[in-house]
Amino acid sequence: MKKFRGNAMPVMVSIVTMVCLMALTTAPAGAEWKPERPVTMLIGNPAGGGSDLFGRAVVKVITDHNLCEQPVVVVNMPGGSFTVAYAHMRDNPDPYTIAVTAGSYFTMKLTGNSPVTFSDFVPVAHMAQDPNLLAVPASSPFNTLDEMLAFAKENPGRLKMAGSNPFSADRILCEQINEQAGVDIQYVPFAAGSEILAALLGGHVDMAAISPDEAAEHARAGSIKPLALCSKERSKEIPDVPLFSELGYSIDHQQGRAIVMSAAAVAGSPEIVAYYSELLHKVSENPDWQAYLYDNDMVSNFLGYEEYPALHDATIEFYRPYVDAIMERENQ
Repeated sequence: MKKFRGNAMPVMVSIVTMVCLMALTTAPAGAEWKPERPVTMLIGNPAGGGSDLFGRAVVKVITDHNLCEQPVVVVNMPGGSFTVAYAHMRDNPDPYTIAVTAGSYFTMKLTGNSPVTFSDFVPVAHMAQDPNLLAVPASSPFNTLDEMLAFAKENPGRLKMAGSNPFSADRILCEQINEQAGVDIQYVPFAAGSEILAALLGGHVDMAAISPDEAAEHARAGSIKPLALCSKERSKEIPDVPLFSELGYSIDHQQGRAIVMSAAAVAGSPEIVAYYSELLHKVSENPDWQAYLYDNDMVSNFLGYEEYPALHDATIEFYRPYVDAIMERENQ
């Protein structure tokens, strides 16, 4: 799984970019609210999942560098593709609770079957983009994406892809591959990232979407074969793996890693959102955070509480047609 390794080379960011980000994300001078008791970082998947590791990395930087006046404590509340955690936050509005988002934060609400809506939350800050890599087990007969897709075209429904939940970002990747390549790869959800990896390594599925960092470790060991990366740039860990776009597919979506809060908890108190946004801005500038991003092939993309809502809304519209397509497929 992904690991926090603080001694790796930091991501290089241009001076111009840093200046622009600082200008965009500085909290207003009047934001004087500060927490007076411990803060909860709520995570909707089990320990060890991608969102859990991301949230814990944020908390580690805050703790190690004394960025918050109060302790920040991680609380895992898995279930319902994150909806259990989000429903808890909505039903217990508290300015001392913030939550990590995943792809299902957007997709589950778009299904119409979620107990929460977008209006229940306030976007606080967007931290990074997290790519997915498509890999097959070492025992697979496929050595390239083209080989795998050629077989998939001749054998509709034969191949199976492991992922994290029925409406996750990797499910969207599966849908994009099916749509653009004209194939019918079956998606198989698992409860945790460790189960996905076990299924892939054991050859129980034909492929899986995993992190580049995780893939690099097993590719070096010869236990998997990476086929293509869903990103806008090649992996630093495994640079020989081609991008989907380099192979002729318009597939480069990366899952956003961000933080939200209960709208009811901060109603009429924008200074609370501004405080957390500025706290996360400090995290984004910290060398240990940049090292974490570098280690995990994630792309730094900090947007504060004033800028993130635009990307938040654009992400909803990006996911909408794919959620519709997945629901149509599931109802057939």
